[in-house]
This record gives sequence, structure tokens and C-alpha cells, in this order.
Amino acid sequence: MSSLVAQVEPGKGAFDYVLKISSLVKGDPIVIPFKGHKRLTYWLEKSDAELLQGCTLGIDWAALWIKIPDAELKSGSELGVDIGINKLLVDSTGKQYGTKVKAVCARVRRCKPKSKGRLRASRARKDYINREVKRLPWSTLGSLGVENLNNLKLGKRPGRGKGFRKAIAPWTYRQVIARIEMLAQENRVRLVAVDPRNTSRTCPLCKTVAKESRMGEHFCCVNCGFSADADHVGAVNVLIRAHPNSEQSMVARCFAKS
Repeated sequence: MSSLVAQVEPGKGAFDYVLKISSLVKGDPIVIPFKGHKRLTYWLEKSDAELLQGCTLGIDWAALWIKIPDAELKSGSELGVDIGINKLLVDSTGKQYGTKVKAVCARVRRCKPKSKGRLRASRARKDYINREVKRLPWSTLGSLGVENLNNLKLGKRPGRGKGFRKAIAPWTYRQVIARIEMLAQENRVRLVAVDPRNTSRTCPLCKTVAKESRMGEHFCCVNCGFSADADHVGAVNVLIRAHPNSEQSMVARCFAKS
């Protein structure tokens, strides 16, 4: 809602702010008093931050707009991540995040559509995704390679029957990507989106691409015999595609303990 419809003003008494939204009755706006909270204070304390007029409204929430000057991207380590269904994220060092995501999504699927239980389960899923993505080492990261995922739930593919499509329905990879994008911007980390095709079917050592190399959660190259967790292999290949000039040193570093 633009500043013509919604205005944020200083509050009085116990309330720090008041959100006024124009109604159908002239001179009688909808008034929503609220207190400042930790997240709002965090952003407003940024140098040259400015609370803008206007807002975004949901069914039971309102999001305010804060203008913050662009900051330079920081230098730091390079990392690649693989986004999955059984494990929410696996990074190129082999660390896993969100290993319970399958159960969290299954809870959403079991609830009746539009029910209160479904709403609670969806909120729990969102909170879980937010927590796990935040566990990435944002403070030391300079660059993060991610898969450019699109239209994963559309159309039919070999090996993806009705059971698979029902299982994947509550998997919200877009929430994961949106959370990564937000935290990357907040922490001044450069995001590099790469082609996701065959990332978990390509051997990072000999470069052989074969669907037979991936067997569920395990990867074993049909050419050179290299083996590792399939999602770890995918994350390393994402990192390689994001930074191809450093490929050899990256592979050696990522699988040094494998």
C-alpha cells in the first residue's frame, strides 16, 4: 500500500508507532497502534536508515518499509549449497542443514487444506526453514553459489509418479531461496546462481556425467569410482560452476576429509 493510503506516525503512551490506513469513510482511518520490536530497531539503527511511509498488508500482519543505503559486498570465504527434499541444505564442506525437513513437510501434507492445523504446520515449516538457512556461516561468507531452481513441481518426468508428486507438494524451495536472498543481502554476501542440471550426477573429479552414478542419497562415479554423499557432490559442483577458475583447489578442499 502506498504512502497515499498508509501512514506511519509516532505513537503515544505505551505504543511507539501508529499505522493509519485510509478507509472508505473519509476522515476515519483504520488505526493500528504497535510497539517497536527487536527486528525493527535492528534495521532502524543502521546508518542513514529511513522508515518509509506505506506498508504491505497480510491477513494478520503488516510489514513496514525501511530504506537502507546500498553497501559494498564484503570479502570472505566461498561456499556452494545444494537444496534438497530429504536434507534442506548441504554445503560444499559437507555440512548438513535441516535434516528433519521431510518430516516437517509431511506434517503440512497430513493436515486438511485451509484448516487451522494446516496453518500452524505451514508456519512451523516457514520457521524451520528460516532457522536452518540462518545457520549458514553468513558472518564469514563472501560469496555463495546457489542453484537457479525453477518450475520443479510442473510437468511429469520419468520416475516421478503420483506418490512422488504428493510428497514434493509441501516442499517450498522458493521459501528457501527467498530466505537465502534476504540473508545474503543483509550480510553483504554475493550470490551466484548457476545451472542446476546434473549437479548431483557429475563427478567432481573426472567430470563424468551419468545418472547411474547417483543412487538415492549416495553418489558413486561409474567411471573413476569416487564416492560421497550425493547432495555434498551437488553442492561442490554448484561451487565449481560459481567459481570455475578455482576448480582444482576447491575440489581438493571440499573432499579433503572424505
